[in-house]
Amino acid sequence: MRIHEKGSSGVLIPGVQIIELDSHIDERGSLSYLEFESKLGFLPKRFFYLSSISKDAIRGDHAHKECLQFLIALRGSVSIQFDDGLRTSAIHLEEGNKGLLVRPMIWAKLSEFSTQALILVLASHNYDEDDYLRDYSQYKALVNA
Repeated sequence: MRIHEKGSSGVLIPGVQIIELDSHIDERGSLSYLEFESKLGFLPKRFFYLSSISKDAIRGDHAHKECLQFLIALRGSVSIQFDDGLRTSAIHLEEGNKGLLVRPMIWAKLSEFSTQALILVLASHNYDEDDYLRDYSQYKALVNA
């Protein structure tokens, strides 16, 4: 898997972390796995995946107040832009044995999906609309307060 980082500092902003999955490769193929508590620091309460996404679609484009999310490109690739209210960063996530941990109060916007992209998201919380910050100006005001 290749991850291409871009941003003003050339590194991801605080609150976003690349996590490598453990893998076992032999003549039968590759098996990748993740121990939730030791690698992520949380036990997922929910998962969802994005599929059948048009190349021009925008997904995410919000932040969470409390929920952590771990994103894995199971197939294909996606570009993800991050914002912590002060800095921005971007990454191109491709299928393989790495994923991205996104902590609360990080604005994330997914775009540039490849054909047949399949993006898995593990979430630390059950769905709660009150946990979402969907208005960017409200988000900026909250993080800069």
